[in-house]
Amino acid sequence: IKAARAAYDALTADQKALVKNLGKLTEAEEAYSALVKEQTDKEAAEQVDELIGAVGDEITLDSREAIEAARAGYDALTDEQKALVTGLDALKAAESKYQELKDAADKEAAAEVDRLIEVVGDEITLDSGEAIEAARAAYNALTDSQKALVKNLDSLIKAESVYDAITEKQET
Repeated sequence: IKAARAAYDALTADQKALVKNLGKLTEAEEAYSALVKEQTDKEAAEQVDELIGAVGDEITLDSREAIEAARAGYDALTDEQKALVTGLDALKAAESKYQELKDAADKEAAAEVDRLIEVVGDEITLDSGEAIEAARAAYNALTDSQKALVKNLDSLIKAESVYDAITEKQET
């Protein structure tokens, strides 16, 4: 096809006028182009299916990067390529399972901070400093989504304020 096109393009205008089957060349070029696109689309979809396969069957909190890579690969495909992906249901299931695990881990991390805040107690003394600092450090180490799940942050803030007032009085 390429040789025929090159030969045709090398002709003069008068010679081109004598060519009677240019339509066949154009049809062949279009058909070839469609085959190349089809193959490219198939290969792109297969690469994404491989990324999805790399996620594995057992989803853990460590699966995040593999899931995100598979999702990014899928999202980068054209609509035609997406239609050729066979593992989309597996990717969606992995994303759902990962989100469940992440939500549970976030709730547990927030609950641990709530427990540390409860350890501080309601009666703040000079001896409360370590417990307050431990609760604050644990809270600060949380992600924003985990921080939003902490139920008694107000108690920690109040304890810090009372403790600061006590230590300020002690210094004067």
